[in-house]
Amino acid sequence: MHLYTPVPRPKSVNANIPDLLDGIIKKLLSKPIQSRYQTADEVLAALQSVLKPADATIIGLADRIRRHHDTAEAGALEQQKAVREERDSHARIKYMEQQLLELVQEVVDELNSQLVETKISRRDRNDGRVFNFQGRELFIHFFSPDDLYANPLVPGRMGTLKKHHAVHAGFIEIRESGEDREGWNVVLVRPSDSLYGGWQLVETRLSPLTGRGTRYEPIATNAQLFADNLACHWSPSMHTYQLTDKDLQKADIVRILGVFIPKI
Repeated sequence: MHLYTPVPRPKSVNANIPDLLDGIIKKLLSKPIQSRYQTADEVLAALQSVLKPADATIIGLADRIRRHHDTAEAGALEQQKAVREERDSHARIKYMEQQLLELVQEVVDELNSQLVETKISRRDRNDGRVFNFQGRELFIHFFSPDDLYANPLVPGRMGTLKKHHAVHAGFIEIRESGEDREGWNVVLVRPSDSLYGGWQLVETRLSPLTGRGTRYEPIATNAQLFADNLACHWSPSMHTYQLTDKDLQKADIVRILGVFIPKI
């Protein structure tokens, strides 16, 4: 309220307060510092003007201007709130991306601590991280913060994602010689009563009803297809893909690394 709710006018508490005094107090409590009186002399001059009589027409016009001011103030504060909330949300998303990377790194470090002659290496990217081992790569990729909802063809399904508090997503995928292999999607779910939320691991497989097959499963999908699939899964509704989801745990990362490391 201190940041984004307009200060009530004193006349809303006591209708007998003169209009000019109402305005003076409102100005003294203006949220932007530069909009307040800058010196005590300015306040004194404003208080002296309260005693001067004014024409009824002028008073009426002043009242209309005050109403316009209050409407504009409320709109500007609401806009500032929306901008700040979006900025804060993106910052929390970045924090949770780092938490996921650190969880994977923790497991990789534990594994590397048992190795001497070879190690799993890594390189960082702007959109995630890549781990390397003997020609295989484990990609951890995060979509852009707004990609999950950039699907105007199915607005109803996007409503399902919002209802389930999905705010961000990405994938973990194994690649070898430039070919996509097994992959998992991750979705960040942040209920309204949670500051950061938590990651869920989502496995996608083709439905047997399609009659189609794929060389590697589960399948990691891009942002638009994943959003579509996840919305159908959460609806729930019949779909060509079958999804399962669960809270992401350290054991899941161990299991994924078990698929990543080639079997002899």
